[in-house]
Amino acid sequence: MSRHPSAAAAALALALLAACAPAGPTPVAAPTPAVAGASGQAPGDTVSERLFFGRSIPGGDSVTEAQWEAFVREVVTPRFPAGFTVWRADGQWRGDDGQVGRERTMVVEVVHAASLAADSALGAIARAYVDRHRQEAVMRVTAPAARHFYSEAGDARPVSPRFGSARSDVQFITPAGDWPYPFSPAVRVGDLIFLSGQIGARMEQGQMVLVPGGIEAETRQTLENVREKVEQAGSSIDRVVKCTVMLADMAEWPRMNAVYAAFFPGPKPARSALGANGLALGARVEIECIAVAGRG
Repeated sequence: MSRHPSAAAAALALALLAACAPAGPTPVAAPTPAVAGASGQAPGDTVSERLFFGRSIPGGDSVTEAQWEAFVREVVTPRFPAGFTVWRADGQWRGDDGQVGRERTMVVEVVHAASLAADSALGAIARAYVDRHRQEAVMRVTAPAARHFYSEAGDARPVSPRFGSARSDVQFITPAGDWPYPFSPAVRVGDLIFLSGQIGARMEQGQMVLVPGGIEAETRQTLENVREKVEQAGSSIDRVVKCTVMLADMAEWPRMNAVYAAFFPGPKPARSALGANGLALGARVEIECIAVAGRG
């Protein structure tokens, strides 16, 4: 930000992110430091931290899209390679002179385990932006995280949605580390979670391998994979509301259906079904689902 923001900037910026427009008059408060201090959380606590980057540069210029992309690539990504979220906002604050300032703003949110290393990395990112783009302030807001995602390895590592969305209500959810495929396992849009198609395969020695046993075994493993993915994305299998079933052989429909029904003993999701040739890995069945966020 090209001027010192006040505490009101934090409150209003967060309100803008939630509602995309001011909900009321801007409160007035004393100026805050240019870069906030440590998060104050106990080591290991999961926290959500947001850095607010103003796009205006003193003298009338502004940070370009190319400059912003370079900053994310060169400064932010190396410090938080497991992932983060980026979105656009409109910042507003009242300065010491009583004038209301407005500014296009980029926000980076990182969900992580509190540590001195993470605290240092966030400070370094803020200082780098101040130096690189002649800013007077980068605002940092910290809050305990209400929910976090887990990697496929099940080792309780928080996984932040990957950079790539400019909208605060879209999250691309991928495991920690390198994800070699050209799609996201899940995407959350508001309160809906969209899963990529799942097949009856599991990881063995770093490779996805179909389970043996034919259509029943593959259907069971497919739906176990669905269960795992919706839980990683912050939901549960009983909150699935729509499924699409693709079968290599429609003659296997009754056998698939018997296994499928056992996973949805309560209210049944809406469903479409079709025959399909050439499913991945030679699978007999593939199922993609839409779920509502939250726990059942």
